[in-house]
Amino acid sequence: MDKCWASSLGDCSGKISGEHIISENLLKAVVVDSIQEKSLDNKVIRTMSPASFKAKILCWKHNSGLLNLDSNITQTLESIRKFGGVNNSV
Repeated sequence: MDKCWASSLGDCSGKISGEHIISENLLKAVVVDSIQEKSLDNKVIRTMSPASFKAKILCWKHNSGLLNLDSNITQTLESIRKFGGVNNSV
């Protein structure tokens, strides 16, 4: 991928960065410590940590623009946990 997926918005920074396909905070909340890619016969092809679950799909500027969204996901999960009486934090 050599083009930002958000290029239609304009003002790309030019340099492509590694964007989490799914919010890293969300992955950490629902996945203990790894994600396994498996074949159709259920054999593990590779194991990845949530931090490495990225694709080069956004430029640096548009990727950085998602920081507030990621922060809001963290706050929402924390609120749900508090409401439900669960004590673990993200």
